[in-house]
Amino acid sequence: MRDAMKNERLAELEGVRGLMAWWVVAGHVAWFFSDRVGDLIHNDSAVLVFMALSGFVITSLVCDGREPYGAFMIRRIFRLWPAYLIALSISAATLSLQASALAHAPFHPRFAAFRLANIAASLDQFWLHLAAHLAMVQGLFPDAMLHQGSLAILGQAWSLSVELQFYLIAPLLVWLIASGRAGIVAAVTLGVCLFLLGGHGPLRDNSAFIGRYSPWFAIGIASLYLWRGREHRNIAMFVGGLCALVAAYGVLTREPAAVVWIAVQAALFWVGSLRRLLGRPILKRLGEASYSTYLFHMLPLYLGAYLLNLFALDRWVYLAALTVITVGVTLAASLVSYRFVEKPAMALGARLAKSWFGDRRPAELAVETLTGP
Repeated sequence: MRDAMKNERLAELEGVRGLMAWWVVAGHVAWFFSDRVGDLIHNDSAVLVFMALSGFVITSLVCDGREPYGAFMIRRIFRLWPAYLIALSISAATLSLQASALAHAPFHPRFAAFRLANIAASLDQFWLHLAAHLAMVQGLFPDAMLHQGSLAILGQAWSLSVELQFYLIAPLLVWLIASGRAGIVAAVTLGVCLFLLGGHGPLRDNSAFIGRYSPWFAIGIASLYLWRGREHRNIAMFVGGLCALVAAYGVLTREPAAVVWIAVQAALFWVGSLRRLLGRPILKRLGEASYSTYLFHMLPLYLGAYLLNLFALDRWVYLAALTVITVGVTLAASLVSYRFVEKPAMALGARLAKSWFGDRRPAELAVETLTGP
């Protein structure tokens, strides 16, 4: 019964993932038109929630999976790369069109100038940027070596490099935590070292390095272990303490993602109505396709603008038309990508992992809980 409850609640996190993906879309659409509105929407917070979700879900998968490291990474590779390579290829082939769209649009926010600089850097060192993006290691190069490497070619892919870095160390973190107090201290020390390296090391200017985001993965990991001990009579006190720490961190960093994560905790532990809302079929469907939503949404935004620039449209008509194009094409592309790219790729990864390493996972994990960007 407890396993069934666990799987049900983890599935409800798909609703959170779907909402976060469309928060990112809303922010980028807003930034295309207005810095003020884009800053107000603050969609970077949604990506931080994604990272906390990854800390929660990936830790759960590693704890339950009991599979070799190679099998775990094969599954992760086939989860991330297939849809990513499609989006990366389209973006790389259309960089000049994207630049034209931004330069000739009737709106000229800071976002446009920032992205134009990214595109210029992409074209200046195109093959180096492409190689780093193909391997998804753009987060491991200092800016002095690969200028604007984290945001070149496919700008939103910076967080995917962060995700990959987390996948590489997640099994080690789980093993350390499971080994006792000394291991927990070692895991915390590793997180602190990454955080300090992200703020003061050679990668401090690279927004795709995991260091600066390690607190959010740690929040997700801690939430998972607390949730697993939810039947303990004192668990409410510990959850309340975690929420207080998250709130304090959010205040110190002025980060709205803290409020969202506290709401997620409330849904998991206490508020049944919120949990049921997140479990609604439409949110679950959006959550399943959230990775492709995140990957593809900038392409219809840029290419739609390129097409609209061919017409002399009123600014408000332009705004409405581009919003409809971005939302409609993103929704259709993400659902198609999930159905025909992501799911078959994950199934292939599972077969390869089983063929090469055997399948040591419990039967209830045959259908894997998905992770987002």
